[in-house]
Amino acid sequence: MNTPSPNKNALISKLIFGAIVIGILAYLVTREPNRDPVKDGPKDKKKKVIPRGSSKLWFGIRADKGPVDGVTQKSVGVTVLDVIEGSPASSAGLTPDDLILEFNGKKLSGPRELAKLMDAIGAGKPIKVKVKRADQLVFLNVRLESGGSQQILKNSVKLGAEFIAARQNEDGSFNHFHLTKERSPAVTALLTWALAVSVDQADQDSLARDALEAGIEKLRSWIDDDGGIDTSGWDIGHRSYGTACAILAFRAHDPLKNNEEIDQLTKFLLANQVDESHGYDPVDWRYGAFPYYESMESNQLRTDISTLSYVVQALDAAKVDPSHVVWRRIGLWLDETQNYALLGETEAIRKKERLYRDGGFAFSPRNSKVTSPPESVLNMSFYPSYGTATADGLRSLVIVDGSATHKRALAALQWLARNYGFGAVPSLPADGPTPWGEALFFYYTHSWARALTSAKVARIIKIDENKEEVAHHWPAELTRELARRQRKDGSWKNTSPLMGEDNPMIATAFALLALDATKEAMAMTDVVSIRALPVQSPPTWKDEVLEAPSQDPLLRGLQVYKAKACAACHKDGVAFKGPSLLGVADRFIKKFKTPADARSYMKKHIRNAKEYPGTTPFKGEEMFAYSESALSGPELEDLVTFLLTRKGKRPVSKALMPGQLEVLDSELGDKLFQKHNCVTCHKEDAHGPLLAGVGTRYIEAYGTANAAREALAKHIRNPEKYPSLRKARRSGPKMTTYTEANLSNEDLADIVAYLMKLPQ
Repeated sequence: MNTPSPNKNALISKLIFGAIVIGILAYLVTREPNRDPVKDGPKDKKKKVIPRGSSKLWFGIRADKGPVDGVTQKSVGVTVLDVIEGSPASSAGLTPDDLILEFNGKKLSGPRELAKLMDAIGAGKPIKVKVKRADQLVFLNVRLESGGSQQILKNSVKLGAEFIAARQNEDGSFNHFHLTKERSPAVTALLTWALAVSVDQADQDSLARDALEAGIEKLRSWIDDDGGIDTSGWDIGHRSYGTACAILAFRAHDPLKNNEEIDQLTKFLLANQVDESHGYDPVDWRYGAFPYYESMESNQLRTDISTLSYVVQALDAAKVDPSHVVWRRIGLWLDETQNYALLGETEAIRKKERLYRDGGFAFSPRNSKVTSPPESVLNMSFYPSYGTATADGLRSLVIVDGSATHKRALAALQWLARNYGFGAVPSLPADGPTPWGEALFFYYTHSWARALTSAKVARIIKIDENKEEVAHHWPAELTRELARRQRKDGSWKNTSPLMGEDNPMIATAFALLALDATKEAMAMTDVVSIRALPVQSPPTWKDEVLEAPSQDPLLRGLQVYKAKACAACHKDGVAFKGPSLLGVADRFIKKFKTPADARSYMKKHIRNAKEYPGTTPFKGEEMFAYSESALSGPELEDLVTFLLTRKGKRPVSKALMPGQLEVLDSELGDKLFQKHNCVTCHKEDAHGPLLAGVGTRYIEAYGTANAAREALAKHIRNPEKYPSLRKARRSGPKMTTYTEANLSNEDLADIVAYLMKLPQ
């Protein structure tokens, strides 16, 4: 998804949790097509940036450190684990288990030293290699070739895909990662996706190609009536995961086909978002995400960043319209999950809080795998950031916002850059009873590789242990790291059983997906680098200002309502810490006679509720007095503008964005339908189509109630561009085009709500 919608760039949630606009800090991410910061060096000529991992030379071995010398206690040589067929190493006569002692006359202590020597020598030159084979010394001659990382990647992918293909069931399915004799739809979707991104499109006769086609057919057979992947019979079917991976498998299998299957699967995901249709409003911390389990019951509903990230990638692959409300809801949840802005009211709290607001992500707004229960400081709970969550959050942010240049994405990028490396997952324990850091290695590798590729970052510049700036070309480094970890049968495997990666099918799938992202990164033309910097001072939520302030005071007013967390006290339809604000405009105008007088009094009430009480008696906490420092004059004007549009049953705390079709009141819509004389053209003896059952027809045509409402709204706005599902019954005047000048977004939403409820 390349074009973010205007609404998406003003997510309500960015005002709930706040984020001061401190600029994009262009020096953090440098995009310079005509200047390579690794080749040309940094702009600060006093510093030297050391390139690492960018070798494009092809040797063709998988290697590890040699044995430790008993006297010096240091590694000696490079142990050859495997030799790639057709490579320069193979042509020279190297074999597995050889110990390379010297390369071009230089003694070796490990693979990194070998890589540096290769870079220094270059391609095409004859090189003498001293090898210990069993108890004999062997001298070989080799000539390095160009294309190193690409060749290593290609070979690793081929071997990994063949490993998966050889273990497919006859019906095209794959087995569960724990219950190894049970066929699993979700695992089948994951492994078929891994095959789809790995099989060469020109290779029509390989085992991996046959397995891919069989997997695709099996996934087709598992699409249920509601559009999701059928996981019936499983207590934990991973249905959101499975459906998302199936979309990604179908899209990667053939980018131009499988649209019918993708549309069906997408319909399920869109209907499966945690939102108002399932009884959840934006105040609920799970709102906007997707369920891990099958149930939407509150006591069983779990949402997390991992599930969401795969769904986001799938919806992007399905080409869901950037203006669709699903993206805005996702953005709301992402903002609440990221450790970005300071939420504390006092400096004492914020001083402690700064330790946690590092730009990374937690598992959810109420959970982190770093610590359980959450860490608390002065009655505030904190959910620390860690690697897999931050990578998942970044790749989701890039899709939702349309780029990685937004300040929140930059903060997450910085977190990953500071923690770049190939050890355990950053900030997670690598040992103990729950060694998440070790158990999630391959999952993390895929997620951060995809995140960096989506952000178009090819190099990470950071200070190493010698206090030197090193430019890591991560695609090359990751390719070599995964090749080093690949086993002789072509698979990858984790030593920890905690997260299923001890099953080589799962680990291999994630490794192949990581290499797919790596391959894409290698092909990027722009030079994009990120320089790892210390954690920047996080903004406070009160300092939030819009990057592109809306010209619509109604929209600004809603944003103020959300930013000041009014919904924390006012719930629609029920008394909570404050009265419900449904119909607040009707009550104020009725009491004060004119809109102008109602506006004047409402402003006084918000400034000082004790002296100017509201129109609804309420026994409870006294309303906060919003002084000029807490609520500026322009903010107050915009807030009152918003509240005075809340007539009838129009939502207040549940309102998402003005003009979006969740802002509904069907009773008011009925009155507006009459007011605009719509009945004149749509009654029994008129020429326009009858509207009985129109909502049902649109749902059948567009799949979901949300999609149906949006289609109806587009038709009313522009009937020529978006014609009705039914033609006019006889000739007559064309339908009026209702622009915002003669029908506001609010009124349009209410009319659509009325039409959707019309019986057959």
